[in-house]
Amino acid sequence: MNENKNKRFETLLIHIENTISNYDKELKHTVNNELEYVFKDDEYVGDGSIIFNSEASELISKNREAYEIFIRTLDVKFTNIVIVESTPNKLHYKLKNKGINNGKK
Repeated sequence: MNENKNKRFETLLIHIENTISNYDKELKHTVNNELEYVFKDDEYVGDGSIIFNSEASELISKNREAYEIFIRTLDVKFTNIVIVESTPNKLHYKLKNKGINNGKK
């Protein structure tokens, strides 16, 4: 049973990463065969939130330490992410214009 809960938690974390990645891609368009942010003149190119259902909130609450470590490691995968709020019920983040995904540092 515990293995099933761990698998569901891992699946949730993968879903969070995929959601952020897909949102990041939606914010871009192709210019000269390179992806660039549409709103590149602003400091932040996007503002996203993930609202968790009760099952996901329960998984996060029961794995709070692992979830907090996961949240801190998001800036490795998404160098342009800023976590605004992280609770068992919600993840609110912003994506900055500068980051590895658009080739600018």
